[in-house]
Amino acid sequence: MEFSFDRSKDAQPAKAEQEATGPRPGPDLNTVDPSTIANERLRKAIERNRAKQVEREAQAPSSPPPRPTQVRASSGTPHEQNSFFNHAEAAKETTRENTRENTRETPSEAPPRSTSMIRRSVAKPEDTEFVPVKRSTRKVASQINYTTTTSRKKSKPIDPKYISYLVKGSWIFCGILILRLIFAAGGVTDYYAQKASVNARVSELVSIKKENMQLVQEIERMRSDIGFQKKLVRDNLGFIASDEFLVLFPKEN
Repeated sequence: MEFSFDRSKDAQPAKAEQEATGPRPGPDLNTVDPSTIANERLRKAIERNRAKQVEREAQAPSSPPPRPTQVRASSGTPHEQNSFFNHAEAAKETTRENTRENTRETPSEAPPRSTSMIRRSVAKPEDTEFVPVKRSTRKVASQINYTTTTSRKKSKPIDPKYISYLVKGSWIFCGILILRLIFAAGGVTDYYAQKASVNARVSELVSIKKENMQLVQEIERMRSDIGFQKKLVRDNLGFIASDEFLVLFPKEN
């Protein structure tokens, strides 16, 4: 069996002729060489890729059509079969490049799904592992109060006898202070003595002011009242009658 990947202009008529005649009957698997079966499967895979490429070109007419590939099967030598594998690899690479170009030109269009594709399960039920939910740890505010005071050493207890002496001495000192406050200079007794002398002097000042006021009135009366003047003369110089004479003698040397 010989396969040829000729990219000349007669590729399209060959394809149309193949579609018109229908699929060729496959050989019997019991009588055919295994390498021939592998070549036949590879040829069918290439034809499926070409059919998908034609469908993509029909959906996106603006993109340039990819170069078609044609496979011809014929009987040949093992060297020809090796060249077939090399050509098949080159055809696969060309198909991949064309698919990538169409995908880049029409990103919005999804490729049609093949009915021959079988969905395979990624994992089995017995292989499932459930990861526990990670919970965030909460930090609780510490309420520890650290002491800053220094510890004091315990002192020896004082003898009660010394405490009683201390209390008695305090009371004696307070009594001395009270006695000094009463009897010392500037104390209570001195205060009351000074207060009595101040009151006596204040009363004397008041009487002197009254006498001064009376003297002022007397002087004013002596200036203005003639009768008061005569009275003062009689009281101080005596009374001289009209028939009496007053004789004045000079001062003896």
